[in-house]
Amino acid sequence: MEEKVEVINAQENFKVCVDLNVGGNANGGIFISVKGLKEKIEKIEKSGKKKVVGFVYDNTNRLEILTQTTELLEKAEELNKKGFTI
Repeated sequence: MEEKVEVINAQENFKVCVDLNVGGNANGGIFISVKGLKEKIEKIEKSGKKKVVGFVYDNTNRLEILTQTTELLEKAEELNKKGFTI
C-alpha cells in the first residue's frame, strides 16, 4: 500500500494540535463540527492583539484555545530571522 504524503503549508491558516508523546506517521481525514469555534477564534483575533496558535484536548468535550500576543509573535519572528531557535 502506497502511503500518501501531504505537506501542510505554514502560510495557510492551519492550527494543528499534536500529541507530543507519539512518534511516526499519523492519518487525518476525520472531521467534527465544533459549533461556535470559528466565531470564537475570529472574535479573539479581531482586535489584532492576539493570535490563536493551538488547541489543547483534555479528554473531555472541550478544547482549550491557546493564544499569543501578536507582539510576542513578532519578537519571536525577529529572533528566528537572526538565527535563534525558540
